[in-house]
This record gives sequence, C-alpha cells and structure tokens, in this order.
Amino acid sequence: NGWNVRGGMFGPTRNCDSNGLNCDLHDGIDISAELNSPLYSMHPGTVVKRRHPPMDPGEYDGVVRTWGNYVIIESEINGEVIRFRYAHLNEMHVSVGTTIYAGQQIGLTGNTGNAQDDGDIVVLPHVHVQTWKVVNGQKIKVDPNDYMSTKFNSNGTINTSTSFCN
Repeated sequence: NGWNVRGGMFGPTRNCDSNGLNCDLHDGIDISAELNSPLYSMHPGTVVKRRHPPMDPGEYDGVVRTWGNYVIIESEINGEVIRFRYAHLNEMHVSVGTTIYAGQQIGLTGNTGNAQDDGDIVVLPHVHVQTWKVVNGQKIKVDPNDYMSTKFNSNGTINTSTSFCN
C-alpha cells in the first residue's frame, strides 16, 4: 500500500501478534512529506538537541528505530513543558540553544534513519513527530495530535474535515 504498514499513528500499532494484540507502541505520528520540503516548527521554543554528527540524505546507520537527523524543541504550552522531536530530516537549519518561533523553518524533510524501504515494507518519505511532557525531570510520552491544530489520517495525509489547514 505504499505506507509504513507497521503503523504511522501514535499508539500500539506495530508488530502485533497474530490476533492483532500485544502491539508495540509507536511513540509518534508519521506525516507524509515530499523529500526536501521545508519543515516548520509547530510551536515556539528552544532547540535543546539535534543529531550530531548529521547523516547524509538516505543514510541509515543500521540501528533499529533510528530517527536519522532530528531536532528537539522544548516549548511551554499551557504551563507544561513539552518537547517535540522532528525526525528523518535531510537538513537541520537550527542549532542547540536557538530560540524558535512557531512557523519558523527548522529543516528539510528527508529519508534519514529508518524512513526508507525495509525489505518487503515500503516506507514513503515522512516526518516522524514525537512529543513528551517533562514532569519533575521525567519524560512522559504523549500523542502529538494533542498539540496539533492540523489532524492527520492513518495514512499520514491531512484530515480536511477536522483541520484548519489543507
């Protein structure tokens, strides 16, 4: 079907048993994107981490569940500290410590890490967006959809019936 059949939505969507139960958690949302499209931050914040050294476009280091090139931005939303990871980028245009505004370009979408075909599994280019709350220094995984005004279908396309963006 041309999509990551292991699941592109947040939740227990991957590597299920034969009954469709006991699935692994996919801890982000995969949003389909053309290669090398501009990628913009959803919220203002500060860049707290990025992959170093960067990978070349299409590079995969063989590490299972690798994000490839990524940028992590820490934001404060409604009094909570939320971190956003934008992964599988071909280029990262921001540095650690940079203050980011909502809508600022932070890089180019890509196919680094495991955002590429894997044997029989066809993986279309996408951005993996992962979010977590930081509470007392602990990371708590949360659904990125909770912090997006644009909602996505299970195939990574925009759900135009529930979104302001289309």
